[in-house]
Amino acid sequence: MFKLFNKDLKLFFTDKRSVLLTFLLPILLISLFALAYGGVGRNSSKAKPVKLLVADMDKSATSKKIITKLDSLKGLSLSFADIDKSRELVLKGKYPGALIFHKGFEDSMGDYEDSKVELIYDKAREMEIGMLQPVLISGIMSSIGRKTVKKHVNKYLKKNFPDIDKSLIDKILGDVENEEGNKKDAIPSFKMDSAIK
Repeated sequence: MFKLFNKDLKLFFTDKRSVLLTFLLPILLISLFALAYGGVGRNSSKAKPVKLLVADMDKSATSKKIITKLDSLKGLSLSFADIDKSRELVLKGKYPGALIFHKGFEDSMGDYEDSKVELIYDKAREMEIGMLQPVLISGIMSSIGRKTVKKHVNKYLKKNFPDIDKSLIDKILGDVENEEGNKKDAIPSFKMDSAIK
């Protein structure tokens, strides 16, 4: 058995074409794929930041605070445009998505049905948006969570206890703010809409 194996091995190595196809071709193909998909010659530990367009039509203190916070994140690169230009750039595939703060955003906080913030995105780039969404929710939530909860509690108290004393409302809202200081469970919803129908 060993003699047959030895004979076949000698025959194999005398045929240069077989040796090339067996060893060199797979190495060549692996190298080409690595170059094509960025696995060679690039620093793989440095991921490119996700690009996001922002249209701030509200121009309120809250929307500016959120934008500043998002702009400070390493994995995010913000650019600014108006609503129409944002939609156009997302439709053309230049950006994966655009975050739009509509006029009245700050006043609508606490109204979960109509929060006046919208994320439009390119359906073809849903994976990028999937990575972006938790970052956006975290940035928005940490900036306005407490304010939203306070507004909700204030609205509830005024609706259900119209005769309640203002000083008592202030005390309750103060307690809510202190209680919510370290919590992040008031998630403001925002409308997600594909720019490509």
